[in-house]
Formats: sequence, C-alpha cells, structure tokens
Amino acid sequence: MKVNFYIHGVPKGQDVWGSEQDRDYIKSFYSVSCAESVRFVAEIIPAKKRAFYTYLRAKNVYGSENREGSYFGMTVSFDGVYCTDNESLYALFDTVFNKRILGSILQNNNGNYRFLSPTFDAKGKELESLQSEFIKQLGSFSEDFEEIDTSFKGTANGQVAYFHTSDIDNSSFFSVLKQTLKVYISPEYPTKDAQIASLRKQVDPEKAKNKQLSEDKAELESNLAAAVEKGKRNESEIASLRSEKQKLEEENKGLRSENASLKSELERNKAKNSIERSVNQIRQPLEDLLKGVRKLTPASIYDEPHHYHHEHHESRESRFHNLWSVLMNVIIIVMFLLLIGLCCLMVHHVSESTPIFSKEVAKEVKAAPVKATTPPAIQIVGVRDGEPLAQNTEYAVRLLNAPQGKQIKWKLDGAETSSSRTEVLIRVKPSADKDTAIISCYIVDNANENLIDRKICQIKKQ
Repeated sequence: MKVNFYIHGVPKGQDVWGSEQDRDYIKSFYSVSCAESVRFVAEIIPAKKRAFYTYLRAKNVYGSENREGSYFGMTVSFDGVYCTDNESLYALFDTVFNKRILGSILQNNNGNYRFLSPTFDAKGKELESLQSEFIKQLGSFSEDFEEIDTSFKGTANGQVAYFHTSDIDNSSFFSVLKQTLKVYISPEYPTKDAQIASLRKQVDPEKAKNKQLSEDKAELESNLAAAVEKGKRNESEIASLRSEKQKLEEENKGLRSENASLKSELERNKAKNSIERSVNQIRQPLEDLLKGVRKLTPASIYDEPHHYHHEHHESRESRFHNLWSVLMNVIIIVMFLLLIGLCCLMVHHVSESTPIFSKEVAKEVKAAPVKATTPPAIQIVGVRDGEPLAQNTEYAVRLLNAPQGKQIKWKLDGAETSSSRTEVLIRVKPSADKDTAIISCYIVDNANENLIDRKICQIKKQ
C-alpha cells in the first residue's frame, strides 16, 4: 500500500510540501471556503483508485505577514484502498495538529492562527520528522483498509454529504460515501440524532396541519352530506306541495266551471222571470180586450138577437167611438208584445255572449305560477384552487354575489391580509414560512357560520 503525506497552506502564497504526485489535487484547496473551525474531507477517485483524507483549518488563519484568508491543511493519500476507521484517522490528524503543528508551523493566539514562516521549506527537517512519525502511526491501521471496488459509483452528481465525527463509522456512512465520493466531517456538524430531532420539529407541525386539514375535510364532507340529505327532503316536500297544488288547481277549475254554469242558469232564470212578469202585467188587459172584441164581432150579434134592436137605435157616432177605442187598445197591446219579444231576444243574446270563459281564462292566467329564477351562486374570485402564489406578491380576493345584510368573515392559513377581514374585498399576501395558503370565507348569521368557499393554493418560493 503506497502512502503519500502532504503539508499545504498559504503562509505567504500557496505552498505545498511533499510528493509531486498529487500536486494538482492539493492545489484545489487554495480557494477553499470553510465556515467551521476544523473540517475533515474524505474523497474517493474511483478512476484512479485513489483515496484522499485532508485535515483543514481555514477559519481565523493568517499568513506570515498577518494577511487574512489563509488556510492550513494536511493530506494523506492511499493507492487502491480506503480507510474504514475514519474516526481514528481524524483523531490522528487532530493530535498531530495540536502537538506538532502548533508552535512550529502555526502560532496560536487566542484562537487565531498565524504562520511562523513564509515557506514550508524553512521547516523541512521538522516536517520530515512529522511525516515519518505520521506514517509510522498508520501502521496501527493495517486492519482498517479495504480495496476500492466497483461499488464506488458516484451517483449523487457532485453532491457532498455532511457528517458529525461520531457518525462516520457505520454502514450508512460508507453507503453515502459510495454515492457522493466526497464527505465533509466535523465535530461542529449536527449529529444524526440532532438532525432527526430537527426534522421531527419540522414534520410534527406538518402532521398537525395535515390532521387539521383532514378534520376540516371530514367536517365539510359531513356538512355536505347533511346538505344533500336536506336537499332531498326539500325536493320531496316540494314534489308533495306541487301535487297538492295541482289537485287544488283542478278542484278550483271545476268550481269555476260550476260557478260559470250557475251564473248562466241564473241569467236565464232572470230573463224567464222578467218575461213572466211582463206577461202577467198584460194578461188582464188581454183578457179585457178579448171580451171587448167578442162584443163587437157579428157572432155576438147572432148569438144575442134581442139586443139588435136596442143597438140599432144607438147612434152611429157612439158605435164608431167604441170601435176606435178597441182598435187603439189592440194596437197598443201588439206593440207592447213586440217590445217584450225584442227584450227577450236581447236578454238571450246577452246571456249567451257573456264573456264568462274569457274571465275564467284571465283568472287562470293570473293564477298560473311564475317560474322562480335561481339566484347567482356565491363564490370566491381572485385566486384558484391549486394556483401557485408568489411569496412577495399581494392578491386581491373578492366574495362574489355576497348576500345583503350578512356579516362576512375570512379565515387565512399561510397568508396575511392588509385589510379588514369583514370586507367583501380583501388583499392577501402569502406567508414566507408556509408552502400552502388556505383562504376560507364564511357568511355569519347570528351564532352560525356557513362556509361559502375555500381556496387552497401553493406558495411559489422566490
């Protein structure tokens, strides 16, 4: 197993002490940016079958002339194998740094590290001794190396994993290393248990939120089922009322027809009574007239001859006068009879032409039910279900066809409003810490709240 050991950093410019074989890899640390105090990098290059382990100090490190932005590193490389005891290897690097590097290569001034020399060659003998001792210590790792095989596939597309120093010697760590080919290790990273606890803190509110959404959904489904059942009962009642109304209308139609028949019969009876009264009025004069006519006819003369001589002695003038009176009475009676007949014809014509049917038709038209129009539906406009909302954008949300005389109440989850929640029009802005905005509107009547609509929109992170 071939081992190379390197010391590198920026004492004045970037400087590398050690073999020439891996200089290109070592120089890649010149632009390193490290927020933590110490970082241990494990990297596998399957194409070259090389494993690199680097101990870095890049925070608060200054050059020999107190220039900021420097770093210090130690790297060891192995040909064909990788280390399976990363925790012990990290501990070895950390011990070498604290006992051999500090005081000879770097000076510690209250956590600020400064290079004591502008080049590593000035400390060549010390570094050779350090290299010899380091490789000697690696002899205790003889059982902790395995061959770099085809399981190192690098399927993570350049992603880097982060591990705490207490979580690096297990099957999960090596499974990740085979996928990413590079991991960062530091005692300052959160442990696996801390990460699980942090994820649980994030997941628990989401679980509670999902539970609330499930409960709201169940409540809405229950309310919908109750509304559907109530609608069915109302439809049944409406059908019963329509049937009863139809029966009443048929009875009313029959009564109107019977009433019209009675009115017609009454008019005929009135005309008949009028004729009878007229006949009764002329009955006696007719009888008197007939008596007078009988007296003037020749039959009366032959029937009663003993009166002939007596009437013969009456003067012509008296007989003429009596004849004229009778004739006038006859003319008057005939004219009266004609007048009565004319009246009867008029009464009959009026009774037949009375627009009873037209009146009944008018009543039926007035009584015909007017088809009710369906009022426009109440709904929320301005956003749509599933619509992505920009995080820093304000949206105007309106309640369309709001009923008069009712109180409007908005409920928001995942958004805030810049206007009153009791208005028909409000302006909402998605919350920065939410992924979903739930916008609900209620119509409040006394102590009851009736949900009108609800919009669930995804928040587009910016």
